[in-house]
Amino acid sequence: STTAPASSGGASSGEPQPSAILLDTNAAATYNPYAYPASDFGDPSLAIDGETATAWTAQVEPAVAPRMAEGLVIDLKSSRRLSAVVLVTTTPGMTIQVYGANGKTLPSSITDHAWVKLSHAFVEKAKRLRLKLRESKKAFRFLTLWISRAPASSIGTPQAPGHVSVNELELFPAG
Repeated sequence: STTAPASSGGASSGEPQPSAILLDTNAAATYNPYAYPASDFGDPSLAIDGETATAWTAQVEPAVAPRMAEGLVIDLKSSRRLSAVVLVTTTPGMTIQVYGANGKTLPSSITDHAWVKLSHAFVEKAKRLRLKLRESKKAFRFLTLWISRAPASSIGTPQAPGHVSVNELELFPAG
């Protein structure tokens, strides 16, 4: 699967922007450390398929909404330095944060000290966002887009729960 490069997201320098990292189709997975039912999630490969019309989804549980505690993880298979991520979503308003980790296996909890915060937590208000990452001098094997709150428009009801969507997640190498 090929990934089209994202726009520079308003970079003002005349330097060419690097292309997105080409990811294996099986590089994306749901990061579900709190063991929510697998049926609450869509296909994670849809977030890295190069098609903004498809998406990985996570159900918003009305009983605990707007709180969420899950994410989308990318396994780069080997450590890479990253400079930015581009997120495309049809559910702006999520509270997100980006983390990186190394090791042979994924940390078992988002509170594990193996995770390094690569961004602050913030409400993602745009449908397309280019986020510059901290720690671009360090290399990481795993990158997680962690979702901690759903927008009010995505909560739904117990009979018809809402969901959040990650239509595309692109990773950019550090120069």
